[in-house]
Amino acid sequence: MTGLSLNRPADLVRLYSEATQALERAQALERQALRIKSKYMNQYELRRPVSAALWCDQGNHAFSGNDEGRSEYTRRAFDVDGDPITKTFTVCGPCDRKQPPFQALPPAVQDAVPGVVAE
Repeated sequence: MTGLSLNRPADLVRLYSEATQALERAQALERQALRIKSKYMNQYELRRPVSAALWCDQGNHAFSGNDEGRSEYTRRAFDVDGDPITKTFTVCGPCDRKQPPFQALPPAVQDAVPGVVAE
């Protein structure tokens, strides 16, 4: 603030004017940056569709929610108090084609699996 005096009205008006211009330039740059960000974010989102990641309970791995061959199996189970609960198992297409859960197991084996009851 060399040469400026906060006691002189003319200097205060000049300082206020310069600060207002600097603020307007900063706001214009912010608007421009937001337009650029919006443009590139929209292009990025259009190129990269997002799918949910699911967990294959049979193969113990993640897989794409876009897997059209995936299956869900529901089984009645019991909690530690013996109350019935429903468990849903999600299986990816490749694992389901190898061996569908519970279907290839004889009922006696299903009954022996803790917490799983054949319906």
